[in-house]
Amino acid sequence: MKWMPRVTVLAVLTFGTAAQAGMPSPQKMRCDVGGESFTHIGTASYTIYGNRPDGKPFGSWKFPIALPVCPGNGLVMYREFTSDEITRLKPLIESAEYRAMVQRDTLYFRAVWLERALKPDSDRILWMALSASWEADGDPALKKTYQQTFADLAASAKSAPEDLQWLFMQMRAANARRELGEFDAALALVRAIPRDGLAVDVPAPAGDNYRAIRDAESRLWLKEYLPRLEAAIIRHDASSEPLDLLSVEIAARRCLAGKKSTIPLQPAGVCTSKKVAALLARMGPGDVLEGDE
Repeated sequence: MKWMPRVTVLAVLTFGTAAQAGMPSPQKMRCDVGGESFTHIGTASYTIYGNRPDGKPFGSWKFPIALPVCPGNGLVMYREFTSDEITRLKPLIESAEYRAMVQRDTLYFRAVWLERALKPDSDRILWMALSASWEADGDPALKKTYQQTFADLAASAKSAPEDLQWLFMQMRAANARRELGEFDAALALVRAIPRDGLAVDVPAPAGDNYRAIRDAESRLWLKEYLPRLEAAIIRHDASSEPLDLLSVEIAARRCLAGKKSTIPLQPAGVCTSKKVAALLARMGPGDVLEGDE
């Protein structure tokens, strides 16, 4: 099977246009257990122009990107498996627990269950657990369960204060606690995230140092974002998209769409703030994205 694209959970620091639509890409696949052939619809390209506080991207495709799943036995083909893992997969997907999950749970959550059984120390588990919570947007009870699972897994992860991925996952876990209404735990968590290594200089472009530049920019973004998240926690805001936790561009689009709504946008004052108001002055009705209204 082919490797599936992974959506970053780090900061998206550029803003694309809605016109850059995702491109469907059919992929012929063969199930690693049972050998069944099937076609998975992936995407060849897509644009991301922001993120929700929980990390789910705003973009030209549906996120998280759908994982391939074998139609017959329900195996989620979320990565390449070794020969030994394929042998171990068969009893896992035939178990009563997994069969129940096929009827109840999302693809990413099932992938989390499989990965924890195959490779408990995998660095994919947290990212997939977070992605599972995005999949459950239409089911509040299931989403709450997935957010709780993600936050608990993040709490048990080995501390790595120098690792950018760990820092972002701790921030996302603090946000999950906020959305769950666990404000004391969320505040303690966000305040425990070390910030000493976030005030960095962005290196000048040179050769192939793109990763170093992206790392520095993400650290600076996190340094600026953590106080905003803390403020939302302190005011006991459990909403999924507080305006002040969105990018200026996304907030402006929400404000533009909100002009036609009788529901006040929260928190108050964001739509009239200097940066958002300046952007609103240059926007028109065509700048409202699908899902904003």
